Amino acid sequence: MPPKKRTSDASAPTPQAKTRKSNSGATLPDAASKTTTIAETSTTADAATTATLEAFERRLDEKLNAFHNTSTQHANKLEQIHDKLEDTIARLDDKFKAQTDELKSVIQTLTSKGLESVADPFPNAARDNSVEILGDGNNNSNNENNDHDSDKSGDGSEYGSGEMLGGDGKPLKDDELSDEKLRDDPHTFIVMCVPLFEYEKRHKKEHKTNFRYPSQDDMPKEEWYRLCDAQDERKANVRREWADTHNSRQCACFNPSNEKNRWFMTRKGKYRMVEAETREIPHRDAEAFGLSVYTDNRGYSYQEIIENDLLEFSKINNKRDGKTEELWSIMEGLTLWINKDNADDIAFTWANLEDGARWNKTTITMGYAFLAVLNRIDREGEFKADSKYKNLSLMLALWYKFA
Repeated sequence: MPPKKRTSDASAPTPQAKTRKSNSGATLPDAASKTTTIAETSTTADAATTATLEAFERRLDEKLNAFHNTSTQHANKLEQIHDKLEDTIARLDDKFKAQTDELKSVIQTLTSKGLESVADPFPNAARDNSVEILGDGNNNSNNENNDHDSDKSGDGSEYGSGEMLGGDGKPLKDDELSDEKLRDDPHTFIVMCVPLFEYEKRHKKEHKTNFRYPSQDDMPKEEWYRLCDAQDERKANVRREWADTHNSRQCACFNPSNEKNRWFMTRKGKYRMVEAETREIPHRDAEAFGLSVYTDNRGYSYQEIIENDLLEFSKINNKRDGKTEELWSIMEGLTLWINKDNADDIAFTWANLEDGARWNKTTITMGYAFLAVLNRIDREGEFKADSKYKNLSLMLALWYKFA
């Protein structure tokens, strides 16, 4: 017989939530009650977090709006400044273009007429530089009698009386400054005639005179002007005599056996000197083009050339394979043309540069450069009487004169 099914008793009491008592007898909540409390607490925390984030977002939006407004203001100001600059530049461009066109016109006019010996105040006393530079436009020798490369005699007869041999036992070369000679034979010592400042000094000593203007004192102006003009003419005559001797090929450049009137110099050193006097200086001299715009224009042209020489010296000196001969050629070219002592030349114009501090530092640097190359010559064992640097004593004397 199957068991009977149990049926619920409706009259039975509903089970009560189970509770438990603590040791002290207090009634503790059950698990369901705990879950309800945690949920309520979490909802409260979420609401607080949301409120905080909303407040932060509003604050951030305010900051971003303020930054955007400030940036817009700055951008507007920059745009205004840019517009003003464009207008100013446009006006300056028009102004400079007009001045440049005028300057070009002046230069073209002067160039078409020809610039005669702009580096020399006495045009008639200018040396014919084509004698050295061979200015026929092709760098080819225009003096067949002056090229002794093919001469095999070796007795110096081609130079006149006396024997003139170089350190290698061959006849001394001519002083041609063509591109080919400068490339293939730059450091050979050649003979040159004495420069103008030495020629004038010898003339003064021989004739016991000078070219200074007399003191005016109580002398009438007309008489004083006449005496000054006479001094200028005497000075011009000496310069013409010096130039004519060279131009007619009667000087030591073409007669190197003339020991009294010859100086030794490397081919590259002489080229540097001639280049400075005939090209670098005149091309920087506004007065040569009839433009009197600044009293120190010529002085600063000297300053630029000297600074360029010193920069080149520094580059070569710092190279591992930098040649002492090349440094020496820089000093040679620099030494000769800075020793001019006429009022129209470098010693006066450059030394009276308005930037005295710059001039002073430059001369000190020049002295350091000369001592540096002397140190290299000494380390090579060539600082001696029979040095391969044939003009060593001459350069020392000229630097002493300049100092």
